Amino acid sequence: MACVIDPFFRFAETFDHMDAAFIEAIGDLFTESFKLLTLLGNGFNWFIIVIMAILGVIWIKKMGDFNKEAKQNGTLK
Repeated sequence: MACVIDPFFRFAETFDHMDAAFIEAIGDLFTESFKLLTLLGNGFNWFIIVIMAILGVIWIKKMGDFNKEAKQNGTLK
């Protein structure tokens, strides 16, 4: 029985090494992508702040529209 199980463990060990290499490659990709942000400086931060502010205003307007409609229909908010 030991003969049958031993190849499985060798395969599992090889798979673990491939899996670790794949995860490390993803980690390296993220590390390199964050280095790009340092090149962009604060401009990228301000871009994100403006986008989030615009989306926040749209969201608040939508909530107001839904509340107005619920008040007209007599339904729950």
